[in-house]
Amino acid sequence: MTTMTDTACVNAYVSELKSGFATKWTGKSPLERAKFFHDALSNVHRSVNMPVTGLDVKDLPPGVLGQFDFQPWSIDISNDLFDDNRGVVNAKSDHFVDLAETFYHEGRHAEQWWHMARFEAIQPMKGPTGANVKMTAAELAKRLFIKEATCKTALDNVMGGNDPMLSLTKRWFTSVYGESGREVTLTALSLTRNNNNKVNLQDFHNRTHQAYSGGLPEEEDAWGIQVPVRMAMLS
Repeated sequence: MTTMTDTACVNAYVSELKSGFATKWTGKSPLERAKFFHDALSNVHRSVNMPVTGLDVKDLPPGVLGQFDFQPWSIDISNDLFDDNRGVVNAKSDHFVDLAETFYHEGRHAEQWWHMARFEAIQPMKGPTGANVKMTAAELAKRLFIKEATCKTALDNVMGGNDPMLSLTKRWFTSVYGESGREVTLTALSLTRNNNNKVNLQDFHNRTHQAYSGGLPEEEDAWGIQVPVRMAMLS
């Protein structure tokens, strides 16, 4: 199974960023520049057979470059990262490399949530009579707080017992949705719904994620993937 950690995926991503710098960064608008990175990431996501994410370029709190919003299946990226005053002169410029790492990091979180959806998709749910029945996209979305369209795709790609991602995915799932993780997640979600019944992701991030980020397997994994990305960008 191909994943974003594979050298081929990293190299393809980096190659697209390097080769496209002159035509897709130089002289382009901030939104065009953000889309350039997101397009390269989306090509990686397609290569690992997972749903591509949306992109939302927006105001984020100081120090937050980007984040994966698993509810709408979208990557949020700070809108002040693409200005000309960032000192980017080529694809090896520090800020450009930081952007490459940030997008890949958040893209890896999307891949993690994709595999967690595949993992949970194989679990049964209770039918009207109380008997176990096959999971539905609506129930999966309710359990994992991700968009139903992603859940429908996960149901077509359920994780079997011999899946090479099973062991790692179990660690992520336990961390995020397990007994302690689920309590933390649901508490945060219940506290931060607005009038439209949408979770305030940033509030969740501030109150919960930062407090539990040290040692979380999903964070260790996403930070770890930045190393080969940086090395490839600077090579």
